[in-house]
Formats: sequence, C-alpha cells, structure tokens
Amino acid sequence: MNLNGKIGIETRAQFSPSLRMSMYVALNAAVLLVLVIGAAVSAPSNPRFVYLILITAVCTSPLLSMERINGKYFLLAVYLAFAYVFFGFGDVMGILLGRASSEAGGILSGAECVILVSLIGLAVGYHAAARRQVRRQSPSVASSDWPFAAVVTTGLAFWLIGTTSLTYWQVYVIGDRTSTTLVKNLASLGQGYTTLFMLGQLIQPLGIMILAYAYAAYRRRFLPIMILTVTFIQVVLGFVADYKSEAILVGMLVIITKVYIDGKIPKAWVVCGALFIALAFPVFQAQRLAVRGEQGRSAADALANIWGTLQKSLNAEEKVQAGFGGAEYRVQSFWERASLKGSVDLIVQKTGTDVPYQHGATLAPILTAFIPRIVWSEKESLPVGQIFNKDFNIAVERDTYISPSHVGEVYWNFGWAGTLLMLPATGFLLGFIGSRCTAYPSLSLTRMMIMFVTVFAFVVRAEGSIATEYVVWLRSLAVIGLLHLAISRKQASSDASQFVKTGQRDESQGASGALFPNLLR
Repeated sequence: MNLNGKIGIETRAQFSPSLRMSMYVALNAAVLLVLVIGAAVSAPSNPRFVYLILITAVCTSPLLSMERINGKYFLLAVYLAFAYVFFGFGDVMGILLGRASSEAGGILSGAECVILVSLIGLAVGYHAAARRQVRRQSPSVASSDWPFAAVVTTGLAFWLIGTTSLTYWQVYVIGDRTSTTLVKNLASLGQGYTTLFMLGQLIQPLGIMILAYAYAAYRRRFLPIMILTVTFIQVVLGFVADYKSEAILVGMLVIITKVYIDGKIPKAWVVCGALFIALAFPVFQAQRLAVRGEQGRSAADALANIWGTLQKSLNAEEKVQAGFGGAEYRVQSFWERASLKGSVDLIVQKTGTDVPYQHGATLAPILTAFIPRIVWSEKESLPVGQIFNKDFNIAVERDTYISPSHVGEVYWNFGWAGTLLMLPATGFLLGFIGSRCTAYPSLSLTRMMIMFVTVFAFVVRAEGSIATEYVVWLRSLAVIGLLHLAISRKQASSDASQFVKTGQRDESQGASGALFPNLLR
C-alpha cells in the first residue's frame, strides 16, 4: 500500500505451465463427469454431448495461457466464460433436468458449428494480438492515474447524473414499453433533451466502474458503505424499471474489478451474487409477467408504491411457482433467460432460404456513431431486436425485442463468410485491448475503464444488437480519453507499493510464485 492508501498488485498468484494444464484437464474432466452422471440419472432425449465437450474445451482454453488471472488473457477468459453461459450452460442444465434439446439429431447442428467456429476464431484472433504485445515499461517508472479525490467525486457525480437520467427515461419516457408510448414521449421530449438523457445514461456505467475501482483499489473505511448503498439503490431501480441488468450491475462490476485488481476471486461477493440471482430473479420475472403484464402496472406505478409492488410480485411469484396461469406465466430460470443458442439456431436454419441476408444493414449505425441527433434529426434508429422478431416470426407481439446475439447477427448479415472473417477480427481487437489494459504491473483507472467498457459492449451486452453496443463503446472510449487528459496525473510509487499488496515483498516465493496460489478470499 502506498502513501495514498492505494493497494499494489499481487505478484505471487502466478501459474506455472504444469499447473495451468492440470487445471484445464481437471475442469474439463469434472464437467464431463457431471454430464455423464446427469445423463444416467435423468436420461434426457437428444443430449448434446459432443457439442458440450467441445464448447467446454474452447471456453476453458484461456487457462492454458494465463500466467495470472489479471494478466493479458483476462479479457479472453471473461468473454469465453460469458459465451459458455450464453451458448452452453442451457444444454448442461437440460441434461441435468432431463429436458429434450430443441436441436435436430446428429453429432453437431448447424448452429452449434457456427458457435464453435465463432468462438475458436475469436480466440485465435485474440492470441495473435496478445503475442504482439511489446514489453511494458519498468514498474519503477511513474505511471499516470487519477488522484483519489477525483476518483470518488467523479464516480459519484457520474453515477448520480446517470441514475437520474436512467430513472426518468425508464419511468416516464419508456413508460409501459409500447412503441406508441415511446414515440409519443420522444416527440414531446425533443431532440435536445433526448440527447442529454442519452448522454446521462452513457456515463452511468462509467460512474459505477469508477466507484468500484475506488472500493477495490483503496483502503478507506467509508468505501464499503458507499458501494453497498449504491448497490441497494441499483437493485431498487432495476425492480421499479423492470430492468434486471441494472439490479445486478454493481455486484457484477465489483466482482470483475476485484478479480482484475487483486488477481483473486472475491468469494463473498460471488456467493451473495449467486444468492441474489437465485432468490430475486424469479421475483423480478413474476413482477414483469403478473404485475406489469397481467395487472398493467407501469414503472411509474411501481415507483409510486414500491412496497406494494414488491408484495404483489412476491404473491405473483408464489402463484407462478404453483402453476397458476399456465405455461405463459411460468417464471424462466436465469439460465433459460441467458441462453442465446436458440436465436442462433433459428438464424442458421432460415437465413438464406426463408429470410434474406442483411449484408451489413444492421451494422450501418456504427458509421454514424459520433453524429448526434441534435445535429441530424432524421438519423435512423434501427431496432434490430424487433426486426429479428418480425423477419423470423418469433413472437406474436411484433414490438417485442428478441436478441439475435452477436454471433447470430454476424451470420444473419454475411453467413459463413462473416463468421470466418469478422469473429477473428473481433478477437484481434479484443486481444489488442486485453494485452494493453491489464492491471499488471501497475494500476490505472483509465486502462481499467477501457477494459470494462469493452467487456460491457462485447461480452455482457452480447445479447444486444452489434451496432447499438459498439456505438456506445466508441462514445465511451471518447469520454474516457477526454477524462484521462483532464484528470490523470503522474503517480510516483516504489516497486514495493506497486507490486505487493501487503507492502512487504515476499522474496521467498521467487519469480514463479507459489505452486498452488490461493485464488479465493
């Protein structure tokens, strides 16, 4: 810890090649054992064994290259971990619960081939970029970072402004989430105010990232209280606005930040996050189906009577679990909601036969990322989720947004050519960022924000449309660059304060570190 109270980077949590190989083999063997036992007990029809073995091998492959958790392969590991949840975990649960897969028989379906080739191509591109990484400057050289006071004040200001903008947008602009209401409210709001509210929402995740960095990188007594308060407010906002990603945003960013900075898994946050998903997710879903859907209550109604809405949601959740309302009111589990494999399967089956290729049409808004609507009032808004729903005749309600996933959207635009070319290019971009924005050997809020907005756009939001998420990513990078120029200062620090979290270097461990480092704390 240095004089400013900022922690250093742990150097002992390093993995030898033999340990990395052992962890990779052990993890894949454990998943295989779970699948075999699950199939023997539940006997599901059409289990996707070959696919699950292959996607597990691909998504755990960063273990083979990671010298430390928060090294240059951190971003690849996060991407493939989320990819496994999006494209593999649903089939794992299907085997464990004895549910039949929707895919046709055969070793691999067309969608499974597209997913596997996409993930392999992205990993290859990432490795190609990471291996071009030049050696960093010596850790003894002063690095550039934000002063502590600027970190806290900027983070709080961004979060407060962004949360206020998001609350107003979700409660009073989107309202009941119908297209008629949205068009009417946007027209009354005007282009100027719409742009301001969109900018406010853009900086909200940045504010949370900055606060998470302050909590993880500094040892100040008020920081845990601050981050827990922000977490509680985000949960309330997510419940009122029926916006689950907002409810878990702080916890998710704190976990990733702690792993990024410490190189260890924060087990208390992980356990609390898992419990929240398991216990609160069905209540959120019941609120959407029964309270907002069946009873027609809007976000404004929920905000006016939060406690009453919570009670109604709990009652609705009990009815749903008891089978009230039939299949259409069944609360989907987290893994069912997270799965994007079905969208890819639909796209691969129908694109080029029943549905034409987009030929880049859904990606066009990226070209106008920095032209605000206040300048170009007729700038086109492309609701890719609605277009996907209409073109593929998925939901009865035409206004419903259905996620094609980034992998599916690439195929929808260019077919196999896009899969073979765009995913490796995306991987190369991620490898360039991931190898240059690590927490090792010294901390930098700017690098962390670049890393995290990339995780947000390319990984966490992979169920959104490519153009929407990439435009937000480009604008966020511009904001981060301006903030860095305005706020960052040279931070002089010794090797000990930068490298050792406890402030005392442990020479006995040597350069390679402990053979079996403790990754949980």
